[in-house]
Amino acid sequence: MEDYNEERFRQQVEKALGEVARVLEEERHPQLAESVEHRYEDKYLLAEQVSGGLVEGARLVLERLGVDAARLAEVLALMGERRSGSLRLSAEERCSFEREVTRKVESKSQLVSTWRSTFGSKTKRTDKVVTTVTEYFWRYEVVWRLSAFAGNQSAASQCVLLQERSGCCELMTTSKSTPRPQVAVVPPLDLDATWLLQRLRPDAQPFGVDRDHERCHTPRRNPEVEQALDFARRLHRWARSAAAYFGGRLFPVEPEHGLDLSAIANAHTFLPLLPLFEESRSHKSSSSRSSKSGSGKSPRRSHSSSSSSSKSGSSKSPRKSHSSDKLKSPRKSHSSDKPKSPRKSESGQDQPKSPRKSGQDQPKSPRKSESGQDQPKSPRKSESSQDQPKSPRKLKSPRKLFSHKDKDKGKQEAASTSSTSLQVPGQEDASASPRSSSSTSTAQSLNLVSGSSSDRTLPAEDVASLLDEQTRSLEEQLAIMDKVFPKPSKGKLISAQETRLCVVLAHVCALCQQYADCVDYIENMLRKQLIAAIGKVVGPVEFANYMEYHYRKLYRGEFEPRLFSYAVRRPDHYPEGVLSIEAELADGSLPQPIRTVVRRREAAHPMRFAINAATDVSFFGERYLHAWMSHQFSGQSGTQLNLVARARQFSSFILLVGRISSAEVFDPKAAIIIQNKDDLKLPLMLETIPSAKEFKDAIASLSPEQQRFAKAFRGMQLESTLFGICVIQIKPQLEKLLNLPNDGLTKEIKLTQNLMELFITYQIPSDLLSYDGDQAVSLAGKLTKVKGYVQAMYDMINECKAKELAEKQQEAEYARAERLRDAEPLIELCKVKSSAPRKMMKEKRMFKSKKRAAPSRGAAAPASLARSSAPSPAPAPKPQPAVAKPAPAEPAPAEPTPSDEPSTGAAEPESSEDLAEGLVDYTQVPQQLEQQFEKLDKEGALRPTIINPGKTWRKKAQKALLAKPTESVLNKEGQKEERNQAYDLLDALSRSGCLAVDEASLHVVVAATHCFDKTLVDTVVQDNVNPIEKVERSSLIMAATVQERAPVELIKPSQVERVRTYSPELFEA
Repeated sequence: MEDYNEERFRQQVEKALGEVARVLEEERHPQLAESVEHRYEDKYLLAEQVSGGLVEGARLVLERLGVDAARLAEVLALMGERRSGSLRLSAEERCSFEREVTRKVESKSQLVSTWRSTFGSKTKRTDKVVTTVTEYFWRYEVVWRLSAFAGNQSAASQCVLLQERSGCCELMTTSKSTPRPQVAVVPPLDLDATWLLQRLRPDAQPFGVDRDHERCHTPRRNPEVEQALDFARRLHRWARSAAAYFGGRLFPVEPEHGLDLSAIANAHTFLPLLPLFEESRSHKSSSSRSSKSGSGKSPRRSHSSSSSSSKSGSSKSPRKSHSSDKLKSPRKSHSSDKPKSPRKSESGQDQPKSPRKSGQDQPKSPRKSESGQDQPKSPRKSESSQDQPKSPRKLKSPRKLFSHKDKDKGKQEAASTSSTSLQVPGQEDASASPRSSSSTSTAQSLNLVSGSSSDRTLPAEDVASLLDEQTRSLEEQLAIMDKVFPKPSKGKLISAQETRLCVVLAHVCALCQQYADCVDYIENMLRKQLIAAIGKVVGPVEFANYMEYHYRKLYRGEFEPRLFSYAVRRPDHYPEGVLSIEAELADGSLPQPIRTVVRRREAAHPMRFAINAATDVSFFGERYLHAWMSHQFSGQSGTQLNLVARARQFSSFILLVGRISSAEVFDPKAAIIIQNKDDLKLPLMLETIPSAKEFKDAIASLSPEQQRFAKAFRGMQLESTLFGICVIQIKPQLEKLLNLPNDGLTKEIKLTQNLMELFITYQIPSDLLSYDGDQAVSLAGKLTKVKGYVQAMYDMINECKAKELAEKQQEAEYARAERLRDAEPLIELCKVKSSAPRKMMKEKRMFKSKKRAAPSRGAAAPASLARSSAPSPAPAPKPQPAVAKPAPAEPAPAEPTPSDEPSTGAAEPESSEDLAEGLVDYTQVPQQLEQQFEKLDKEGALRPTIINPGKTWRKKAQKALLAKPTESVLNKEGQKEERNQAYDLLDALSRSGCLAVDEASLHVVVAATHCFDKTLVDTVVQDNVNPIEKVERSSLIMAATVQERAPVELIKPSQVERVRTYSPELFEA
């Protein structure tokens, strides 16, 4: 079937409304459901009404396919209670040689020759070309069968034959090769019709939607409608394939049949499945009674419009509707009881008379009111008061209208309704009345909801009239097929039987498409109403903006999610820079920091990280645990995260990103120095792993070995969800390294820059620059001493640079001499009488002497340079014993005690049992969240999320104060270079791990994503789910785990009752 197309569907409904107006009373004005004010429950009733109409329409199709009452009972008996029932279209084709015919064919052109004889007479001669043609004639036979069977008993002896026909035609070829396969068995076309056949059982319940079912979400999304829609799709596919066999394979075989096959495509039938509502009938009834007060007329039924007094004496009678009200139509106009002439069909011919007009079993004349007009009766009060006329409907209907109110009445009416056997299509009388079955029996057989009806949906009698109109229009088209095409005969392939079947198949395709469009229209109506209520189509970006607003209303002030934006600073000092995680939204708005649930602690024990195989750096400082809640709709979050770090002028810090390996180990994956207005933008990639429920379901049927492997791997994945960001301030660590008091370098900008250059660019050992004098000296004296060390180091560097420059100059002169020596042969060839040759020879001798002297000086220069530069790397091994000496004096007031115990690469991490008191193990947080997710996330929509640094970074830097900022892209090689520089500086600042870092901050981010399978609007409309409540619950689960508090302690008192109502599992023990 085609997808729902609103424009196409509206055109079909508008066209059908014109036919509805002719079927119903003139004053009735049904409209599309969206045009009438209604309740949400009315949408359920509308879905049930069109679904019941699908059953009745399919019943009509079965009748025309040959399933009469006896055959239906036989199929149901074969099915029993638990077996399936199917329809099958099968065919066999044979092509056999009959005869060979040879004939002569004269050409249409001729050659006339004229000549004169010797005696003067004229003679004419006519010549023609005669071709001998050999033709081969073949007999093509086909036998097709339409049958029904139960279960897998598809053998011919076990099937119920519905229709069968054999036909043949003669084919001619000019070569003795068969035009069709000699024997071809067409693959059978099977339709599983169990859903329909079960609803045609005498004891079947009317169609209804179980609102209390756990999978019932909306009038469109529920098990009952889904099953009906699935059957409609299969029926549509089967009917289309069957029609394609006849129209695309069988009919083209017969040559020169002279039949108008376009009549099949032009057949138009009425489709009774329409999503129509009417204004409240109770309101119409009350207005009708007020307008008729004192007129002596009885009020009409509540669902119908009151007749105008000006029409009471009109001799024109509107179309009658066959109801069960003492055989009187509730929509019959108040006119005389004179029988009227038969109604004209659209073609202008008189329609066949209804059995009501035959004079048999005529009901008594309706009771007259005082004004001499017919007084309508309420059909609900008199449905069983008189016997019903016999209905010529060929398949006796086993269904009632509303089983909860009219069970006894339905039995009496069914008992009084006669049934006749169904003739095989193509052999029945084409003049049978298309509206021969009354609306009474149709209303009794309607497969509609058994719940309470609505005053907005069409009454059952009206639906019955629409179904009767469907029958009439279909019979009218079948009668046309009988006129246009010949009766079935052995010598014809195409007959009225095949074309009638094609018309029925085309009708069932349209009926199934109409049903799918109707239920999709109901859902589309919900979508349009939701969008109209909000004012626009909302997506993940708008939802993210709303959740920020919602969190402010939900959480208490101290637990409210906060912006991830932190200043890099010491207490009471100006910030060195800013660190933040920013979200770029798809709507193009400015990036904003994300909001996380935060828990802050002061480090009581150091953590460490390795910068090489032999060096671990320990650090103290602040610890932040962040819980971030993301969301996705249909795989789209509308958010791109970036880690942003900015430094101020003459400020610097080191940024490290990585994972938390254990309670004491931070594992950095990347590092970079941020200084002097640098602006780093590091993209963060999000990777979700299966939720706790999904993982549990996935390993349920694995072997114990496979489960252990999966659990071990998941443990690693869960720990990978801990994303760590460590910020180390450089200036406080420099003061500690140089044995300067706190704030000693705060105002020494030039000295700080020189120290950074010496450590990063030249990698000067820190022992050559540290103050090692009397601690009682003033700050100015210490700074003077350090400045002297720095100046001495720069003097040595400048001297080395000068020597390297002189060496480069000597190498340049040597290269020039080599070039002149290579040019000597050319000079000797140029002998002239001028003084130029003598000058050249003089220069040649000079360069030769320099050439002989150059090797000795060239060899000595590198040696002297090596001796002059040797002191620079020489101190590298010396600081190691020097570090051991001041170690006892390290416990100064400015240094924490734990710094006396340096970390080494050989140190083994402590086990969880040996953790010191107060040490926080962040690696346990993912496991705790996993347990809470498995316990409280019943839908399995909350998935742990791994945050990974992106592969390409962007860095803005300003090389000089007056220079413009330039942006560079850091790829793999650039990131490696930046990490090496940061590690070299850390090695110097920590004295290769001997000195702990005090001014540092660690941010641990644990993330989870609430995933919705559909878009935001479809989640609300199709699943009938409020995503706000789902994401709110997930956020509270994470916040309660991080804060180690009950959810009721985190939210405002005004929100407790609402959250308890929609997320009661959060408040369970």
